[in-house]
Amino acid sequence: NENAYAIAVNYYLEETGELIYSTGGILPGQFVYGAALDVPLPAGEHQVLARINIYDAQTHEFLWTTQAQVQFMVEN
Repeated sequence: NENAYAIAVNYYLEETGELIYSTGGILPGQFVYGAALDVPLPAGEHQVLARINIYDAQTHEFLWTTQAQVQFMVEN
């Protein structure tokens, strides 16, 4: 299922609020399968807040923000 919108996602460690990864722009049809975090975390599961900024895919005009709680599995 392909995104209808362009998005950019910022991930924050729930226990500290620290920004640990930012995707940059992701256009419809693009994906992020794995990435190196901007802040190193110990191996294991971490509770993370994903803030998703949503943009018009054609004009790149900001539309809205939503968020979700997710788990990151860190493998070292």
